[in-house]
Amino acid sequence: MGVFEATTATGPSDLDASLSILGEHGTVILGGNAVNRIAHWQFDVETEEDDRIRAQASQEVPNVYGHGHVDYLADVVRSILTGRPGQVEGDEGRKYVRILTAMYESAARGGVPVRPGARVVRARIGRPEVPPKASRGKVRSARRGEPWLGGVEPGVGW
Repeated sequence: MGVFEATTATGPSDLDASLSILGEHGTVILGGNAVNRIAHWQFDVETEEDDRIRAQASQEVPNVYGHGHVDYLADVVRSILTGRPGQVEGDEGRKYVRILTAMYESAARGGVPVRPGARVVRARIGRPEVPPKASRGKVRSARRGEPWLGGVEPGVGW
């Protein structure tokens, strides 16, 4: 049993972003402007790796974008070139995408619990909203007062 809580856009000023996983047997809270440091790491049973994880997983970053995904993408390239497994293999990555998609769907349904792998009905994740015809080629609102968040610049590749 546990709770997953995340913030990435807090206003009116840039507060730390955070990702909290609060579980029956432990708690992990990632914080910092770019979710770049372990703010809390505690479990029922400590392991020899805990101190190493705390030290290696925290890093200084130049801005709220951190280092992007440079280290991860470099590892993907090394894995392809050397044939060794990557940090996150496809099957493991799919699990996380299913969990995150279920979270987006739950939010779109007003907080109704949604199991990973359930059919996406209301969430916009993975389905770019097509802006009105008049705004193609320009970044404009798809709905009144909302920025267009479609994932592909309007008018490009259509």
